[in-house]
Amino acid sequence: RKQSLKQLIDRLLGEATVFTGNGKMETSNPNSGKQKVAKAFQQLVKTAYPNLKMLGDINYTQTTVKQILSGDTDGLFAKDDDSMSEAEQDMLSTIKRRKKQSDRTTVKDLLDHYQKTPYGWYPEAILSIAARLVKRGKVEVRKDGNLLDDDQTKDALLNSSLHNNVLFEPQADFNSRDVQLLK
Repeated sequence: RKQSLKQLIDRLLGEATVFTGNGKMETSNPNSGKQKVAKAFQQLVKTAYPNLKMLGDINYTQTTVKQILSGDTDGLFAKDDDSMSEAEQDMLSTIKRRKKQSDRTTVKDLLDHYQKTPYGWYPEAILSIAARLVKRGKVEVRKDGNLLDDDQTKDALLNSSLHNNVLFEPQADFNSRDVQLLK
């Protein structure tokens, strides 16, 4: 009896129509209800967090943050904006915008901003993207007014008790004409 109920529920879920806030959700007709529910939730996450795709298929961990900041990646990270990922560009523009608004940008601010809708990023991904910006020289990291080197930045990013005191500031951009005039 129990097995027949499970099969009936699975079959009915597989035949069910899925609705979201946008109306009827088109799903392929999977054989089992379990597959249909899993696909429906995947589609719901894509709808709720459209900027989640900026992260790509990379699985970020704390080790990723350590590797970015401890590795000699000067050749990997070019200084130009063309090689930056969409996630890096978005985070850099957020830091610059906050700076123009005279807001300080702490690690906690970035974590709070990017974990919410429409991003839905997880903390290790946020810290890894921030570490890439530091390694590229696009942002400076400061704690108590002191500029942090890569090892200190790694410790500051991975130690959650320091997140309120660690600031990101955009690196000053100088155009080549101004540099030539200065020479």
